[in-house]
Amino acid sequence: MAPPVVPAGPPPPSSQDETNTFATLSVVFAFLFAPAGAVLGHLGLSQIKRTGQRGRDRALVGLSLSYTLIVVAVAALVIWAVIPSSSNTTTTEAKTTAPGTNSPVTTPPTTTTTTPEPPLPLVTEAQLPGLLLNLDDSIRLVGLNDGYSPYEETTLRNVTDLSMTPPECFSAIAPGLPVSYGNSGHTATLSRSFTNLDVKTMFALGNFDERATLYADAPAASRQVDAIEKTWQGCHGNITQNGPSGSPVVFDVGEVTRSATDPSIVLLSSTVQNGPKLMVGSRSSRAVAVKSNVVVDVVVFAPDPGGRAEAAAIEILSRIPG
Repeated sequence: MAPPVVPAGPPPPSSQDETNTFATLSVVFAFLFAPAGAVLGHLGLSQIKRTGQRGRDRALVGLSLSYTLIVVAVAALVIWAVIPSSSNTTTTEAKTTAPGTNSPVTTPPTTTTTTPEPPLPLVTEAQLPGLLLNLDDSIRLVGLNDGYSPYEETTLRNVTDLSMTPPECFSAIAPGLPVSYGNSGHTATLSRSFTNLDVKTMFALGNFDERATLYADAPAASRQVDAIEKTWQGCHGNITQNGPSGSPVVFDVGEVTRSATDPSIVLLSSTVQNGPKLMVGSRSSRAVAVKSNVVVDVVVFAPDPGGRAEAAAIEILSRIPG
């Protein structure tokens, strides 16, 4: 007698039915770190071409978002380099138009008075690049390596295709967003972020973004940090990022704390609870602080960022005069 025929089970899922992970990540990182989004988008397209996986349109969306941000940033940097800042122009005009005088000077009698201490000198737009960390600084303080490259932008970061629930909590994850800075009255801003073309290294060591934003005076800058801290305090718990990738990313936002080294630094840490596999468990470590008329805003996104965002903020604050 022939053995009974055992019906075959369902075939294993084909890799072609899976959506490429890097295609999804390219959309997510287009918002967090535009250069990283571009790298992941190209890697996703390469894998899709080789394996036949789904996600080509998603990778193209990620590339489009990333390169749009990069082009806008480059254009802004060119304009910033060509057009002098208003503070420099005002100073030059004052020196040029000041009338000369040959009138004799009468010295008044010497009197003893108590002069109040002058306020901290205001930082100018031209000083912003020197405040932020360069690659060597980032290797020393943030734990990057020399395979990372810097990317700068002089505008706020705005990706309209992404949303957060609740909307105001976008700033709990990334710095320099219109939701937190758009109506704050800032006069200039400069961001410098670092990413690595090697994806394994990028996910192992993390990404780093630092931003310095100018205000007309110290009280205005202080009000901005107070507003950010108040917003963060309302974001404790789960927040969800949605976008064209179709894969929501859920962050578990911790409680707002203060630096033990410098209590003026406000700290916040968030962990990815759900989303693309390579992101789950990674953490966003945020630090924001004020000195003089400058708001310092930092994020380290890595598997274990530790105190690196805090260390970067302390170093930047030390470079601000006063």
